Amino acid sequence: MAWSCFLCALAVTMTVSAPLTAQTLTPRAYWPAPRNTNVLSVGYAYRAGDVLTDPSLAIEGTESETHGLKAGYLHFFNLAGRTASVTLELPWARTSLDALLEGEAASRRLTGFSDLSLRLAVNLLGAPTMTPDEFREFLENPRPLLGASLQIVAPTGAYDPDRVAN
Repeated sequence: MAWSCFLCALAVTMTVSAPLTAQTLTPRAYWPAPRNTNVLSVGYAYRAGDVLTDPSLAIEGTESETHGLKAGYLHFFNLAGRTASVTLELPWARTSLDALLEGEAASRRLTGFSDLSLRLAVNLLGAPTMTPDEFREFLENPRPLLGASLQIVAPTGAYDPDRVAN
């Protein structure tokens, strides 16, 4: 009986969550900090190489080069006695894209801000809201954490509806 309930719940979960395919891998996304800690961050990324496209499109030999910057603000606070954080990030990028479109050379240069994101993360287990002294104790004796987050990405970037590549 227990296995059939488990398998039924698993099937329902997989069916309901199948359309939810987005994933963000953020190192230490749930690592706690003392409440009222604020963090400003700036990051740089460089990517270059081939771009995989839908084989049914008349695009071949796609090469790209992207320089990206991201500025962020992170604030830790108390949410129902648990360590929680809110993160606001604004990325900027400069991209060059070269390809063959229907056999003709084509290129596109894009520069500007990308989509603004806001993430709320909460530690459900292992990290109650802490003072700086309690956090030092936590660092000396860390324990497993379980967290959950919700991220909203607003389409604030520059999009051109007449273009295949944005």
